Amino acid sequence: MSTKTTSKAADAGLFPNNFGEDYLKLMKFSFETAFENAVKVQDLNVKIWQDLYETGKEAQSEAYKMVDGFVADAKKGRVEYKKAVEGGFKKVEELL
Repeated sequence: MSTKTTSKAADAGLFPNNFGEDYLKLMKFSFETAFENAVKVQDLNVKIWQDLYETGKEAQSEAYKMVDGFVADAKKGRVEYKKAVEGGFKKVEELL
């Protein structure tokens, strides 16, 4: 008497006949997904660095304007200070 054994898992389709092909598809899909996400992260990093670079150029330009203003104010202030001191010396000389 021979007995026939069946696998309930195989009958349920849990072990497909093309397991190797399905596994390869899964591996390809996983690779493509990981690769696409890595590319997105890389592109985002490039955008962040470019934005920082552009902002840096604008900030540098504003810094130059501020420094130029400070220098101009300092030159104006020292001329006015010299005039005030010279005027004070002149008044003292007149008193003497």
